[in-house]
Amino acid sequence: MISFLQIVLYILGGAIVFISLLPLIRNDYWTFRVFEFPRTQKWVINLIILIASIILFPSDAYFSFGFIILLFANQLYLSYQIYPYLPFANKQMDSVSQNKRPKIKLLIANVYQENREWEKLVDMVQGEQADIVLLLETNKWWKDKCCDAFGNEYSFKVLEDRENTYGMLLFSKLELKNTQIHYWIKDEIPSIETEYKT
Repeated sequence: MISFLQIVLYILGGAIVFISLLPLIRNDYWTFRVFEFPRTQKWVINLIILIASIILFPSDAYFSFGFIILLFANQLYLSYQIYPYLPFANKQMDSVSQNKRPKIKLLIANVYQENREWEKLVDMVQGEQADIVLLLETNKWWKDKCCDAFGNEYSFKVLEDRENTYGMLLFSKLELKNTQIHYWIKDEIPSIETEYKT
């Protein structure tokens, strides 16, 4: 007889496996992408469900054994996903001495297009005095507010405002060259490619 706790574990285990595998569907819609990022959280939740299942499920039941194998496989998959971010994993880049490279201050902010507290953003931009400012989720309203507030402080601009939450505003004190706007994902989602001169 299956207990209430075992039913809960089956439901939670099925949900965590589903959430872990959903990003494998190659679709840019947010419902597929949102579960891609909390990898460590999924790893911990899966581990807790796996340990509880090992303790609570009978070892002679085929369905329970198959469920534990599924959770174990998911644990391996999630471990594979988070391994590159662990301190002992190989690094993609060697450390660079701070003295050998010019320092550039970069500020990136997602303003949330429906937000109207633009004064807070202006205070942050003016307080940080970044060399390059990249603002995301910007529309014409945000472009107008930002250009009026601090646009004169930045000689170089790439202003790709959109009403679909995919707008981008790039302000730079450094000279930008070879700037291009691409639409790699979809026609309504811009990407900025540029080089800067120090």
